[in-house]
This record gives sequence, C-alpha cells and structure tokens, in this order.
Amino acid sequence: NNNVGKKAYIESDELEIDEEEGENLKHLRDVFEVDDEDADIASLSESNHELEGQHEQLSKSYQEPKDWIWNTSLENRWEACQAIISHLHYLLSEKALPSVKAAIQVARKELQHAKIRAKAKAYENKSIIGGTMVGCITRLESIRKTRPFAVIVEEASEVLEPLLFSCLSETTMKLEMIGDHRQLQPSLMSRYDFEVFNKVNVSMFQRLIEAPQGHEVPSTVLSVQRRMRKNICDLTRDFYSDIIEIDDHQSCHSQTIGERSSSSGNRLIRFAATQGREIPGVMPHLFLWTHGGSQQRSRVGISRINPNEAKMASFLAAYLVECGVPRSSIAILTPYKGQLIEIRGHMQSDPQLRPRRLLSRDPDDKDVCRLSTIDRFQVRQLRWLSTSPTSHLRA
Repeated sequence: NNNVGKKAYIESDELEIDEEEGENLKHLRDVFEVDDEDADIASLSESNHELEGQHEQLSKSYQEPKDWIWNTSLENRWEACQAIISHLHYLLSEKALPSVKAAIQVARKELQHAKIRAKAKAYENKSIIGGTMVGCITRLESIRKTRPFAVIVEEASEVLEPLLFSCLSETTMKLEMIGDHRQLQPSLMSRYDFEVFNKVNVSMFQRLIEAPQGHEVPSTVLSVQRRMRKNICDLTRDFYSDIIEIDDHQSCHSQTIGERSSSSGNRLIRFAATQGREIPGVMPHLFLWTHGGSQQRSRVGISRINPNEAKMASFLAAYLVECGVPRSSIAILTPYKGQLIEIRGHMQSDPQLRPRRLLSRDPDDKDVCRLSTIDRFQVRQLRWLSTSPTSHLRA
C-alpha cells in the first residue's frame, strides 16, 4: 500500500507564497478587481513615457559640444547641461528598460517555479493536505503537482462557485461537499448587484442539492443531532421537515452539564436535585430576560451599547461558572462590536468578576468564556448560549 507511512499535512495560512496563476485565477482577479502583479513593470513603462516627454521638451535646448561658445549666458549654459543629462538619461532608459523588464520577468518566473517545487516537495507522500479555501487557491499549482484524487469541502454552502472550481484539477476523481444550504450563503461584500441579478451567492452545493428532477446528484442528510436539548432543537425541526425528520441522540436526554470537563469539580450543580441536568435557579432551557436598561451610542464609531445589559450578561456567566458550568461551554453573542467591547470591559475590570477569570489575555488559554459578535461566531460544542441584542424591543 503506497499510503503506508504517509502523514497528514496541514499548511499554515500565514506562510507567504506566490505561484504562477492559471487562466481561472486571472479571471478571478478581473472579476474582483484585484491589482495585477505586473503593476511594478507597468509603472516603469509609465516612467519611461514621462522621460520621453521631458526629453522632447529639453531636446530643443540641446547643443552639440562643438557648437558651444564662450559668450553663452549662464542661463543658457544651465539649460544646455540639463539637456545633456536628460539626453543621456533618455538613451540609458531606452536601451536598458527592455532588458530590465525582461530580467524581471525571468527572475519572477524562476522564483515562482522554485517556490512551487519547494511546496510540491513538502506535499509529497502526504495522504491528506488540509487548509482553507483561500489557502488552497494561493498554493494551487503546488497542490496540483501532487495529483490529488479526492477533494473534500467543508461548509460548502458558504463557498463561491468560482473559488470551488479553482481548487479542482484534472486528476480530481471525487468531490465531496459538506454543508447546509439553508444556512449562510456565499457573500460578495462589495458586489451586491452580482448577488441580486447574477445569483453569484448561490453555491454549487445549493444548486446540486436543489437540482430539478432527473438531474439529482447522490446526497445524504444527517438525521440525528447531538448538540441541543429537545425543546431547543424543536425550534429548528420544522425548518428541515420537508427534507428530513431530525431525531435526538440519546445523549441529549442523559448528558449532564460539565461531564466532559475535568475542571468543573463538585460544584453546586452536582448537589442540585436535577443531578447535573439543570442549572440551579435557571430551570428553563430557553428564556427571554427583560430589563429596563436604555440603549446608548458607543463612544467609538456608530455601534450601539447597553451597559445594563452588558452587566447582566457578565454576571450571568459568572453565576454559571460558580454553579459548575465549564467556561469553555459558555458563549455570549451580540450583534454590535461596541456591546462586545462593553461586556469584555465588565468581565476584565469588575472586581467581582475578575477572580472568576471569565476571559484571558492569553490567546492559547482555552478555559475561558466565548465572547463574539454574531456574524463572526462559529458553533462548537456548547452548554450555554447567551445573546445580548442591545435593542429597544422587549419580549
């Protein structure tokens, strides 16, 4: 078996690399109006045109040395010197610029090929190459040299179809896409007209799943969920009722809060009558918390904040931690960045909250609460989700 001894290779997206572009990537540059890599050479050409214009103006003052005379005025002598310098500069640029441009092109090609060979060497004998969509595209030629057999795309419903096609090669025999076409679609931030008229925000995944009868592609739908308790999942079941009937895994009915965490210990939640299934004092699994705090304008930008709501969310998180809920299982979401900063400030500066260590300045510390705006939040295994909408509306 040729795969014996092979290892998975995950490329860091921070590594800098430039590779030779195919026609598809050049097309993407045109669509998204990305500056061409030949801009520097184009600027050299523009400089040469400017020199030509200056040379034409100064050439009128140029005189051969044999025509110089002693009684020439100082002003005319300076004009003659400038004309000579301009003439020599023009001759040098006219002769040297084509050679410089050719040398730059050759050096750039050699550098690109060297990087491609180096990356292809790094990918050799690896059974799995993992990375983001953008990371794959920027290293496309190196990956293609490994002749990949299969491509697996996760969150395929959020990937623009041109980007997905760019990751395929002539050796690709199998394409597997995983996603949910009823959640987020691809987005072109500055090309809303493309989304409305050209439907560019419809992913290949969605088109294939919703293909008309007779053009279906093989697909499988997960029918068992393990993330939510039954009454919370009930909010989404009807949304997928025409596709699949979602069932709850048995762990949704038996798993206790914090049982997967070694840091929860024997806290209040362990001694409650519900034996770890419920939070003492917070019996409903889903509830709306009303308050009389007023919304304000953030001190920075045009974002909105609600200090009273931020304080409520912070102290609720502290209470959950005190009961035994793992910090990493708690997420607080808000639509406004200003409110996020307000909540973070409470958690880090309030003398009652600071000992709870709800947040950490260490980016490697995973035992902290998750604080995020809604549009940047990525779901993982959570036990408690709190939202801070910062709105005048009351439920």
